[in-house]
Amino acid sequence: MILDVENNENQIVISYFDKEGRVKVKEYKLDSCPNWKVCSENDKYKSTEFRNWDGKPVKKNNSPRFNKFSIYEFIDTLPQEEKDEITALNFPKVQSVDIETEVIDSFPVPEIARERITTIAIATEANATIVLGWKPISKEQEKEIFDKHRDYLKAYGEWNFKYICFEDEYNMMYTFINKFIPNFSLMIGWNFMGFDWKYIYNRCKKIGIDVSRCSPSKKIYGKDNIPVHVGIIDYLDVYKRWDRTVAIKENNTLDFVGNAVLGVTKLKYEGTLQELYEKDYDKYVLYNAIDAAIVCLIHKKLKTINAILTMSCLCNLSIYKASSAVNLTEALLWKGYYNRKLVIADEKGDSIRGVYEGAYVKEPEVGIFRAATCFDYASLYPSIMRQYNTSPESFVTKTQDPATLEKYKSDPNYIVSVTGAIYKNEVSVLKEILTDLYTKRKMYKNRHLDIERLLIKLKK
Repeated sequence: MILDVENNENQIVISYFDKEGRVKVKEYKLDSCPNWKVCSENDKYKSTEFRNWDGKPVKKNNSPRFNKFSIYEFIDTLPQEEKDEITALNFPKVQSVDIETEVIDSFPVPEIARERITTIAIATEANATIVLGWKPISKEQEKEIFDKHRDYLKAYGEWNFKYICFEDEYNMMYTFINKFIPNFSLMIGWNFMGFDWKYIYNRCKKIGIDVSRCSPSKKIYGKDNIPVHVGIIDYLDVYKRWDRTVAIKENNTLDFVGNAVLGVTKLKYEGTLQELYEKDYDKYVLYNAIDAAIVCLIHKKLKTINAILTMSCLCNLSIYKASSAVNLTEALLWKGYYNRKLVIADEKGDSIRGVYEGAYVKEPEVGIFRAATCFDYASLYPSIMRQYNTSPESFVTKTQDPATLEKYKSDPNYIVSVTGAIYKNEVSVLKEILTDLYTKRKMYKNRHLDIERLLIKLKK
């Protein structure tokens, strides 16, 4: 399963999860990065094997970097054993991370990161929690936290606990960035990108620690400043978008979700968090540890994140691209075209931009009505797309001219939609993809129901 793809000049670096769920990195040095380009029919370098998705002739054009479609091709054409190693469905080991900070005047602002980070809790799927801090505690205090931590989570197995004390915040953060993160497979947390990671990055920048050092490539990218080849996913975002197990989501706080999913809430305390830090540091450390453990347990029970990881594997995409419907669609279309010896090539020309009319939504009439009905169609939009053979290469034109519409309607080689859009009457790439996905969806849904029925029978 691909974690990240780094597209450098004449070099591709791919990170992935191995069978043990750990991050591995492969580097490929290249003399050039050939991308497909539309050319003329009489071009002597025209490909004799491939055409563009719309039938135009193409040729290879050397560039310093691959475009995204050439990256798909590069991965797809690797030696089979190597391709299988990189793209196998291997789920990563997960580390849940949660930070606590000082609270001086108001709630800390991650963009400013003025207050010091006081503790960092790390929980693993092996039921172990480590808390990093720079306020010393005794062995007796650590043992007491260990016992309370174990008792709090006893419904979910035996939990270990360890506290590591540093001289100051700088040494704690330096060790976390340079020693801990490089050994992580996938960091998760609750509102992790919205607060924790943003705060970690800006705080490190403020105190002179280079966060990029935790990356194998020593690079950071994107608006979220994610280190290249380091797995970071916000479980709150994943839960809000993909979870279907909690029927009524009153809110998305960790306290509510932990209780709804596990029957475990956050640790309660009197006063403010800053007062807890100053007056009862043991409980403060325990509070931090419990937060990280709850997120880890939510993942272990729901495995919601596996939806993104599985789609990443299905499309041979980086896990960072797999939550985008556009990226998934492009990757599936590319594969469908490539199997037909078609490519998505660069083409010079004026780009066409337009506005598309959205779906019609009737304004509801407020009141109480008799004999109200609701129609639920199975996979409505994909079914319509399959019915009309919708696909980029099958689209012919769109018109409202009655004579033209009648002409195409009388020709069995074309399909005319009610909107006036006209498509070729042949199995398009998108129809092929949708049919395959729909068939598999039905198969796995039926298998899921069979397993549920078997479990009910076994419980009896």
